[in-house]
Amino acid sequence: MTNLATISDAHVRSDQRHLVDDELWDRLVNRVVQDEAMERPLAERIVNETLRFLRLAAEHPAGGFSPSPLVDIGWHTFILYTREYAAFCDRIAARFIHHSPKDGAATAGASGSIADTAQALRSLDGAIDEDLWAGAADLSANCNSGDGKCCSSPDGDSTTTGN
Repeated sequence: MTNLATISDAHVRSDQRHLVDDELWDRLVNRVVQDEAMERPLAERIVNETLRFLRLAAEHPAGGFSPSPLVDIGWHTFILYTREYAAFCDRIAARFIHHSPKDGAATAGASGSIADTAQALRSLDGAIDEDLWAGAADLSANCNSGDGKCCSSPDGDSTTTGN
């Protein structure tokens, strides 16, 4: 598990903030700060990478992408704001981007890994916040073991998963 206190501020800032309005950005960041007891700069990075991840899922619906544990924090936070999340999904994907944990038949055969997702994000934007995706290869081993962690369904059903 990544120690949140040790993640450096040296990272790529390919800003995804334009995908939401300023008020929603602040609400999401503040909720991550509050719920996860972390500093605002890290929370901003998490929300930024969450938006990048969701943009990837929107542009490649059959991709079967999986978030890193830190990005999944941002996704869980965004989903709490159900109306805003649904409107965001409709605007960027013209569909709801589902969050489905791998814990049953609905995600059987899922093969998306966190490392594959990080590579797809690099292809999309050229660079990502590597610290937030660090250790993805190690985490992917757990992801595909059927232990209920973040795994995805590449069957094109517009479902992207997390834990």
